[in-house]
Amino acid sequence: MALLVGSDYTVGIEGVGPVTAIEILAYFSDKTEESQIEADIAGTLRKFKSWIENNRTNNSSVLSRKVKNVHLTEGLPIS
Repeated sequence: MALLVGSDYTVGIEGVGPVTAIEILAYFSDKTEESQIEADIAGTLRKFKSWIENNRTNNSSVLSRKVKNVHLTEGLPIS
């Protein structure tokens, strides 16, 4: 969540607060057992990044409306 909202070590994503960050993590995480979800946070963030860069406008979900103006910065450590 700190990667999305920002912390001492990352700038975060402008326009993403704690509630939206939780929604992003829930939307893009694999629905498996909890220990695997925690282990694959980086994969979840990569899915979100790909979605933002490629096709978020093709989705009419509540989340797509919330992040319609979000643009990722170079400082965000999601690769």
